[in-house]
Amino acid sequence: MLALGTRASAGVGVAISVTSIPAAAYLGVAAGLGELTTARGSLGVLGANVAMMVAGAAATLALQRIVMRRRVSRQGSDAS
Repeated sequence: MLALGTRASAGVGVAISVTSIPAAAYLGVAAGLGELTTARGSLGVLGANVAMMVAGAAATLALQRIVMRRRVSRQGSDAS
């Protein structure tokens, strides 16, 4: 059960969009106007957002793996 279709998962998608799209848009506008210092700052914000999304996803998958292993081991010990 890697992904669950719930309201919470829809909220996560909205949160990701709210944090990443403005940073990416600002990066493009600043780069297009030639304001490289501002573009670098926006790239830093976007990079931090992406890094935190990856870290959060990795932590979530690790936790799911732990929970599933515990469930499987409990089922195995209950059957004996």
